[in-house]
Amino acid sequence: MNNKIFPLFVIAAVLGTFYYFIPEGIGTIVWSYFIMISGLYCGRWIKESVIVGSLLASFVISSHMNEYPFACIASIIFFLSVIPIPYYFIYKTEEEEKELSANNSKLKEKYTDILAEHSFALEERQKYEDSVERIMQLYIIGRDLSKNVFIEDYTETILRVITRRAGVVSVSMFKRGKGEWVPLAFSKSYQKNDWVKYMADNKQLVNERKYTVINSPSFCTFQESAVFWPLKIENELLGCMIIVVERAYASRYVEEGSIFGPQISLGAKRANLFAEVSERSRNDGLTGLYLKRYFMERLQAELQREKRYSGGFFIIMLDIDHFKGVNDKYGHLVGDKVLCAIARILVDCARPGDLISRYGGEEFIIFMPMATQYEARSAAQEINTVVNNKKYHENGETFNVTISAGISSYPQDGKTIDSIISAADRALYKAKREGRNRVVLYNKDEA
Repeated sequence: MNNKIFPLFVIAAVLGTFYYFIPEGIGTIVWSYFIMISGLYCGRWIKESVIVGSLLASFVISSHMNEYPFACIASIIFFLSVIPIPYYFIYKTEEEEKELSANNSKLKEKYTDILAEHSFALEERQKYEDSVERIMQLYIIGRDLSKNVFIEDYTETILRVITRRAGVVSVSMFKRGKGEWVPLAFSKSYQKNDWVKYMADNKQLVNERKYTVINSPSFCTFQESAVFWPLKIENELLGCMIIVVERAYASRYVEEGSIFGPQISLGAKRANLFAEVSERSRNDGLTGLYLKRYFMERLQAELQREKRYSGGFFIIMLDIDHFKGVNDKYGHLVGDKVLCAIARILVDCARPGDLISRYGGEEFIIFMPMATQYEARSAAQEINTVVNNKKYHENGETFNVTISAGISSYPQDGKTIDSIISAADRALYKAKREGRNRVVLYNKDEA
């Protein structure tokens, strides 16, 4: 407001000065022009001042109508013609403002559209970067999986890397074998029995070949979804994975299944082939027991472990009595049947975790970690009894074989593998000398 009032004071001061110095008569005419010009100038802020100024100027100059009629009439016409000028410019200004406002509105709309497009572009870019990041993670995971050739290490790696991913609650793995789902690995081991029952109740999953969301089991919460990944190579179903995820992540892991599933399937196939090759290289082709070479390697590793943990173990050396007579009388094919039957007896009588090997032609050896002398002796005597009671039928004849066993222990009977096996071997031959078909514990005083 001060910016508007100050020019008015200046104009009033100028007009007062002119009125004081301009003489009477013609000076009044000049004064009327100054009034009109002042009203026109003030019209910048108050458009009505133009009307006031022009009418006031016309009134002032009309007092000289008798003296200067033509000049006064012309001046009055001029004063009145000035009135539309500010209104015209105000009208033009308002029109320009409206046009500018309309243009601004359009620009604002364009600006809003640009912002929306920019925001959309940022979102798309973020999605693209997230997708690239996920694919890179999957590539790294696939690369790490390719380093594992043992099925145990392979499944452990899969469980570890997938359970660490966003939204994953649990991971369960099954392999397909002999027409049924065989439990393989579980990130939540306490749910193993629940998952086994779930797979038994949902036999239709064997025909599912797509990565999809399946019915969630009852032991999962309402906020969780179960995603099924079939592990397949062409038409061969190797197994499956069931990934329980938060419901919001279900579609994401269905999509990732098509990327990651084939890598897991290839790795599983490779691990299975390696297991088959390894089994053939470490297992006896006839009896299925460990070969001597592999047994000795494992025994060396177990000895180092026992040294670290200050534990102990027992070795049982077994030999079929008069086995050459069986081969000579019934033939080597019958002898092979006897070897296979005794191998099955050894597996049935041994504890889980014991190592059993075919040590030689008709010799076997058993490694029993964390066992007592009573357990080792009882196992050997049970084997002796079961072997003795086993009947064989060939060419109308029925016969049986017997077995002798020698037992040694670590560290009492030796500190090295050679010394421990040597002790068991001496105990075995003591059983042979005493009449066979018996179990003998190694005794340093009698050796």
